[in-house]
Amino acid sequence: MWKTITLSLAFLVTIFLPNSFALENIGIGIKAGGEFAYNRSNFGETLMIGTGAAGRGSWGFNSAFFVDFFRNEKKSFALGVHAGLFRHHTAEYALYREGSNVGQVKDKRSFHAITLELLWKTYIFPEGGIYYGVGFGPTLYTPTKQRVTGERDGEIVDEIFKGKLGYGLNLILDIGWLLPLGYMDNHFLHFGLRLDYDLLSIVNKFFALTEGSMYSTFSAGLMIGYSYKFSTDGAASW
Repeated sequence: MWKTITLSLAFLVTIFLPNSFALENIGIGIKAGGEFAYNRSNFGETLMIGTGAAGRGSWGFNSAFFVDFFRNEKKSFALGVHAGLFRHHTAEYALYREGSNVGQVKDKRSFHAITLELLWKTYIFPEGGIYYGVGFGPTLYTPTKQRVTGERDGEIVDEIFKGKLGYGLNLILDIGWLLPLGYMDNHFLHFGLRLDYDLLSIVNKFFALTEGSMYSTFSAGLMIGYSYKFSTDGAASW
């Protein structure tokens, strides 16, 4: 699967890059903000709370770095890296064995999601204004850090577990507003909304997860950013 994705990305990049080697056709930028993510978590038998996938929403932070390769003043191909930070899940559970309550625990889990993004962007107005981008990207979910505290069988519980790396394939929509910074040629502010959906969640990926693993089915983030477009003539030519 990963070999196919890598070859596909390489093919797409070779299509767009030949017309973008000139420095004035390239822009670079960074963005950051807050996000909401709907996370899925696979529960193991270790704590006798059964198996299955439970969903929880969480608030966190996100950031991105991107490079725009412009085909013309209204179209660009963007390659970037996006990070969804501090996605988490916290819940309390009663523990049972053979129908009897044997304790109560609090389960805290956290992880990060890192996505390699490929977006096709359209700018409604070349000089600034509304833009939108659609694309996809492979996602890597860091090993989940899980801490369980509470009481079980009359004893204090304080255990730490670590999951394994996870993966996904996100469909991405990026909508925003591009604002030129006055008399500062080629400098721009970005205000935008980023939405993504993990396509692999459609096939019930959670059944293959190890104990303590997590991934995000959906996330939405508001971001603000800055970008600079190189230009040999000193003019802002978006």
